[in-house]
Amino acid sequence: MHIAFLYNRSADDPAHAAEDEVPARSPVVSGLKSLGHRVTPIACTLDLARVRRRLLDLQPDVVFNRVESLGGSDSMMAAVTLLVEALELPYTGNSTAALVATASKVSVKKRLVAAKLPTPSWITSDCELRIADCGFANASPTIPNPQSFGSPSPFGRGSE
Repeated sequence: MHIAFLYNRSADDPAHAAEDEVPARSPVVSGLKSLGHRVTPIACTLDLARVRRRLLDLQPDVVFNRVESLGGSDSMMAAVTLLVEALELPYTGNSTAALVATASKVSVKKRLVAAKLPTPSWITSDCELRIADCGFANASPTIPNPQSFGSPSPFGRGSE
């Protein structure tokens, strides 16, 4: 079976440049090869036209999607699955709908509360109330967190 292995290409972001080497040392790629599959790594960036051309040229049997962010933002990762779905290629991982539905931590928390599932309280950075007014006066610890996993923190670098 021919498997296209999509992964983050982060050379433009020095903090994540090591990810470019993932296919060379990936246990997934090694495992697939040891099972006799042909694996073609494809580095993904915001240049999705290039990724599309590669996938059309290769016509893999399945796409192993390892992309967790594009352009330094995890909110863009659904663009990859949207592309693969448009090409009607089978792929691993969550669907575009699932990625979009879970991209916002606040939206997910609201859905959990609506389903009457236990979830910790939260406030957003755009909340106009003081923390004490939100019931967090004695809350300890308070952990600042961006609304989506790849968002910059409103509290400065390194607090994510």
